[in-house]
Parts: sequence; structure tokens; C-alpha cells
Amino acid sequence: MQTRGEPASCLVFVYGTLQSGQANEAVAASYVQQRWQGRIKGRLYHLGDRGYPAVLLEEEGIVWGECLQLKQPEKALQALDALEEYFGEDDVRNEYDRRRCLVCSDDGQEWEAYVYVWPEKKALPQKTIVLPEGRWPAKI
Repeated sequence: MQTRGEPASCLVFVYGTLQSGQANEAVAASYVQQRWQGRIKGRLYHLGDRGYPAVLLEEEGIVWGECLQLKQPEKALQALDALEEYFGEDDVRNEYDRRRCLVCSDDGQEWEAYVYVWPEKKALPQKTIVLPEGRWPAKI
């Protein structure tokens, strides 16, 4: 049952382990109402030994992934926040920040969605590799 003031769904753009067929797809699976291909502006990196990617929105490029429409937004975002180690806006413990960005589809539609991105003020780890094609997983 939807509580007063809570939206029925929210959109989240995923580009790494939460995509279809990837290691953490199950974290969001029970909340997914719809899933479609999309892209955002930014640069995609593979975080070397960590085995997962990160996006920097402030850099030029295109990042490909999936837009997920999630039911029970509060619970869904809590599950994703835990996975992405997001503790709140500007929290120094954040592995990722949760931001809003514009997602575009191949047919020209646009949506605003949440995306987990590498914090602007945090240095990228050693052995980080740029993924110029903007797709993950990538053959490295």
C-alpha cells in the first residue's frame, strides 16, 4: 500500500553490476516494474582491482546502461543505497553519491533519474581505467 506523499515509483539509471545479467541484478529485481536501455552524459571508469565501474558526470562522454522504474521507492532506494555505500548527501563515508541526471533513450525520449556516481571530491583509485566506449562490462 502506498503511503500518503510517497510516489508510486522512481527511476534509477544503472550502468554496472545492477544491470541485467550482472552480479548485483538481484538487489533491485524485486522492485523493478520496467527496464529499458538508455544513456547519460559522463565518463565511465573501471575501478581496477575492485571489479566494478564508476561514472564521473562532470567529464565528457556517453555512458550506456539501463533505466529502471522501481516500485516502493523508499525501500528500493534503501537497498540500492546499502549496496552502493551511500549514506546521505555529502557524507564523507560515501563510496558513491546519489544524484539526479537526464537519461536519454534511442528513440529520443528523456527522463530524470537517480544515478550512483563517483563523488566529485574523491580521488579515483589506482589502476582505474577509462572505458571510452562507455559500456560495462568491457573487455580490458
